This record gives sequence, structure tokens and C-alpha cells, in this order.
Amino acid sequence: FYNDLRGSDGTVYVPSQRYYSGSAQTQSAYNAFGRSWAVVGDKRLLLSINDSCVDPVTPPESPCSVDSQLRAEAEKYCSFITEAQGLYADCQRPRNITLPFPDSSFYYESCILDTCTAGGNKSLACNSVKAYESECRRRGTDVGSVVDRCGVCFGDGSSCVASRAACSVSGDSHYVTFDGAGHHFQGECEYVLAKDCTNEDFTVYVRNEQRHDGNRVAYTRSVAVRVRGLGVVKILPGRTVVFNGQSITNFPRILTDGSQLTATRVSVTLTLTSDVEISIDNSHFVKVTVTSDYVNKTCGLCGSYDNEWMNDLQLSDGRIVMASARRFSSSATSLKAYHDFGVSYSVSGKHRLLLNANESCRESTTFTSHSCDGTNYRTNAEQFCFVIKDGNGPYAGCKGLVDLTAAFESCVFDICACAGNFSCGCNIVKAFESECRRLGGMGIGTIVDVCGVCNGDGTNCDYG
Repeated sequence: FYNDLRGSDGTVYVPSQRYYSGSAQTQSAYNAFGRSWAVVGDKRLLLSINDSCVDPVTPPESPCSVDSQLRAEAEKYCSFITEAQGLYADCQRPRNITLPFPDSSFYYESCILDTCTAGGNKSLACNSVKAYESECRRRGTDVGSVVDRCGVCFGDGSSCVASRAACSVSGDSHYVTFDGAGHHFQGECEYVLAKDCTNEDFTVYVRNEQRHDGNRVAYTRSVAVRVRGLGVVKILPGRTVVFNGQSITNFPRILTDGSQLTATRVSVTLTLTSDVEISIDNSHFVKVTVTSDYVNKTCGLCGSYDNEWMNDLQLSDGRIVMASARRFSSSATSLKAYHDFGVSYSVSGKHRLLLNANESCRESTTFTSHSCDGTNYRTNAEQFCFVIKDGNGPYAGCKGLVDLTAAFESCVFDICACAGNFSCGCNIVKAFESECRRLGGMGIGTIVDVCGVCNGDGTNCDYG
């Protein structure tokens, strides 16, 4: 990279560096380099031939150079980018991948320069933070984020005009609707997870399977999305993606209508032109995010997005089987209602996308007692899951944003249901962490490594 500042005539103005330099000599070189690539006359495409514009000649003095206090404040604000044990630590550790990891010093210096230039205003510096996060993820690292859903660093997610809602499926199998109601469903067939029931812009289908260890729980194995005017996208095990019958192996991929498929080492995401986003990862955590354009338009296991969670257990024929609740319930009445609700969205015959038309499957296994009852798994399960509620732990910032008790109970339930296997509880931790970040949780850490493994070392990135 040392000769990257080569002008249009071949002159190398100054040896390049990994990060910006504020020295007068280097600033002059930057300006000369830029001017050498200026487009003039009839070669212009974006300016008229005779349009006047200003090319910098004298390099401006960096505000960081003349105001030591401003520089110190900028350094303090931007320091989280390079912290060895911080949120972006996994982006600074070399791994066996094709692309080199981005140099955190480059983005750190950019953040400082932007903060000083804006007179201490942090909004401009946030662009450097977002660029760094983007580069980390492009290289296959699932780093955390200080950027809220509105694109604001350390914001609370309330500054953007268009609101968004997310539905998730995690563990074995726990559903949280767009409006925040929780329910269990152990069906092992194909179901409508979310659908635009007004205009039929999209329908998301899921295929559930029983876990291979022979227990009573089911998990989401694959996803299919039917998009009006586009066709069908299937996301299958092993990060296998099929679009209208054709396999897709290179990412990112822009589809024929402008929708985009992206992938990391552990997940695949489909973003539609309507800004609906569907993702699934290697722990079978599924998430569907929609904008406020779909208020009062959705149906399926994700419920009716109308900002009223009590009516989310609405059958496909419109009847409400029972009032839903924020937390999962293990009562016999609730489990029966969950079963009836789930089965009502079962897909059969020629309408199936993930099962053959005549393929048999088991609709549901109903638990009549807590999965930990009669086992010796509860103590270890509670110890593993305690991190969710730990007031001094990495998720302390989630308090008040996410129901910690509900997440903890789901985590314990799944570990017991999986005969003590902690990976089942890890799925709940990841879902909980994702929801906390979506709701604006700031400064939270993680126990999940780049491969999606809880308390792992980042070396086991098997996409199942």
C-alpha cells in the first residue's frame, strides 16, 4: 500500500500510511494527489464543462493541532475502537480468512479527526465507527455495535422517523412476535412465520425439525421467502441459498428486483427492497424485521404487527385462541393454545416450499411439565444462564429493555430439554443479545464468539 498515493502522471506524492496524518507535508501531498485526478472539460460526467469548483491548494490546519483539549476529548471518545478487550476485539485478532482485518488505527485516527473537525460534535465521527463495523463484518466477523437502529452512535433507537419491529425464533422453539408477545411451539412441519396478509408483498416460511438427540423439542432448520414480483429464495442448512431454483454461492448478491443477499461465516440475510429483512444463523436463530409500513398488515407465527401484544395468538381464520402474554407460559392452557395457534399456520400440499407436498411430519409435541422436572440438569442450566441476569455482567445494559427473567427461564428450559446441552441455551443468549442491541442497549458485551459459540474461542465456525 506504500505507493497508493500515485497521481495520474505516475508521481508518488508521499509514501502511503495505514491511517491519516495531520502533518502539513502530508496534507499537501493529499491535496496534490487529489488534484491530479480532477476531471475537466468534456471528460466530465457530473459537472458541466465550464462549471467552476474549488480544488484545495493550502492544506487546512487540523483543529486537533491547535486545540489540545479538543484533541484529548476526541481521543477519549474514539478510544473504544482500539480497545484490545473491547466491543471490536474480534476484529483486531488475525484469523485464517482470505481478507486481512481492517487496521483499527486508521478508523481511530479518522474518528478523532472527524470529532475535531466538527468542533467536538460526535455525529460526524460516527461515520468512521460505522465504516469500521462494516469492514469487520465484510470480513466475516460478527462484532457487536454501538450504532443503534437509526444509525446513531450510542443512541437509543428513537431518533429515526420510520419505526421497525422484529420477530424472532430461537432455541426449541421460542417465538417473540413483532409486538413482543412470547409463545412456544414444537411443530415439526412447515409453517407461515410472517406474511403481508394485505398486499402479499412477502411470505416467510420455516421448516422445523426435531433435534437429532431424540428429545421432544424442535428447532428451525430452514427458511423460504416468497416475494411478489421476484420469486422464491430458500436459505437451507450449510449456508446453502437457492434463488428460483438456482444455487447462489457468492455474496453479497443483488437479485433481479434490487433485493440483496449477504452472508457472514455464521449467517445469511435477505434484505428486500421494502426494507424487510430475514436472517438465519448457524444456531437456527431466525429474525424477521419489518418497517412501520406493515403495521396492521402481518399475520403468521410472528403475530399481527399492531402494537398490541395481547391479540397476537390469532389463528389463521381470525379467531384469537387466548390472550397472549409477554412471557412464555408452561401452563396446560397456554401450551394447548400455543399448539392450536401454531398448527393453524401449517402449510400443506402444493403450497409447501420446504417440504414435499405429500411428506409426513409431526405437528407438535406438547410439554405437560417443565423440561427440568425429574432431571438433574437444572443447577448447571441456571449457572450457565445466569449471565443474562448478572447485574455486573456483559448484559447489564439490557436491564429495562428486554425481559431478563423470560430470557433466563427460556435458556434454562432449553438446556434441560436438550439433556443438559449448553448449546441449546446459547441460542437463547444470542436471541436475547440481538434483541437488546436492537432496542438500543449500549456498551453491552458478549459471551458469543465469531462462530456463534457461547464462551468459545472462535475456531468452531460450522454452519449447520
